[in-house]
Amino acid sequence: MKKKLFGYIMASGLTLGVMAAANSTAFAASKNETSSSTVVERTNGSTTNMDDATQQKVDDIMKKAQEKLQKLGVNLPEHKGGPFNNLDADTKKKAKAIMDQLRDGTLTKEQAEAK
Repeated sequence: MKKKLFGYIMASGLTLGVMAAANSTAFAASKNETSSSTVVERTNGSTTNMDDATQQKVDDIMKKAQEKLQKLGVNLPEHKGGPFNNLDADTKKKAKAIMDQLRDGTLTKEQAEAK
């Protein structure tokens, strides 16, 4: 009886630990260009801006992975470029300015839709 109870307790503890790890936020440390101190950024699953060399490495790895997947018969969908992909440059700037104002709280959702 004690072994069975101990097994249940250990299984539930491991389950809670896995769930907590999956729902926690990730922190990424990066060097600040102006000083030697380390800046910790909260990523929470989102990508950060990369320099050109790192972006090139990522693109190469993704290209190789897509080629291997195509050999296996798996086709991945292409990225469409986001919600502002089909707009010209001036309209993109205006839309991004409206989105920034909406995030800052200077505009309400109704005002942003009207603009």
